[in-house]
Amino acid sequence: MMLSENTKMTIADITKVLDETHANFVLLLCHHNSDPDAICSAYALQGLLKRLRPDLVMEIGAGEGISKLSKLVLENISITVNTNPNVENAQVIILLDTNTIQLLGKLAEKVEKSAAPIIVVDHHAAHPETLQRAKLSITKENAPSACEVVYEFFKQANIKPSITSPKRFS
Repeated sequence: MMLSENTKMTIADITKVLDETHANFVLLLCHHNSDPDAICSAYALQGLLKRLRPDLVMEIGAGEGISKLSKLVLENISITVNTNPNVENAQVIILLDTNTIQLLGKLAEKVEKSAAPIIVVDHHAAHPETLQRAKLSITKENAPSACEVVYEFFKQANIKPSITSPKRFS
């Protein structure tokens, strides 16, 4: 299912995929050399999904590390980013600020081989090959950031974002 500019994007579409797959472990993946938009949109979506599905286990991954600017952000916000994420055990994979699997760098091959459904959440148009592989693609090309797309999910769920958790980087 693809949602575009003219279609109402909803967090319900994401939770429906999670429910249909009976997902217990969700991997939130960011592009290589992840910038703050990728990292923070993954963190925000993780927080929202945790509030909607408290038993869900989630991991934020960036296989080839994060940018210098993102490292500065992590000095002030407690976000855990795994540079060796558990792709093999993911039951659902959500790509954030990542419109093509190839942007995952060394993780691309693992993701392509994975049987887990892929959800794309981005402000860039998804690549045609990624669209063929994705179970759901929610993009808003007129949004200035992926964070803004995720913020729309909070508004739909009538939940205010919050900052939680101790700081860790692995």
